Amino acid sequence: MKGPGYEAEGEYTEEGFVVLKGSKARIEVKSSASTTWFAKRRATLLAEETLKEENGFYVFQKDVLFKTPSGASDTVSGTSTNGWLVWKSKDGKTLDELKRKPLVEKSDELLAELDRD
Repeated sequence: MKGPGYEAEGEYTEEGFVVLKGSKARIEVKSSASTTWFAKRRATLLAEETLKEENGFYVFQKDVLFKTPSGASDTVSGTSTNGWLVWKSKDGKTLDELKRKPLVEKSDELLAELDRD
């Protein structure tokens, strides 16, 4: 995911979403988000030195697991986001297209088969 003041890579896993070491987070948190849980999570990551300020970014010093893609993208961007839509593959497909839509399509196929029986 890339935007003004941030550039991060991540990976969706069974445990949640992992922001990879070396990813860059925006330093500023939008004023409307300054009291949110992810602002608090950023403060914890800074206190633990998992995030360190380097060259105008907060840089992840190790891989960090988040419960959800949105939790990861909110922490990186400093504002509220939909992680299913902002995390994208190198060819531009959203996480939603890669992970959730195939499950919905498979579910629809199974339901159609059950209806035929």
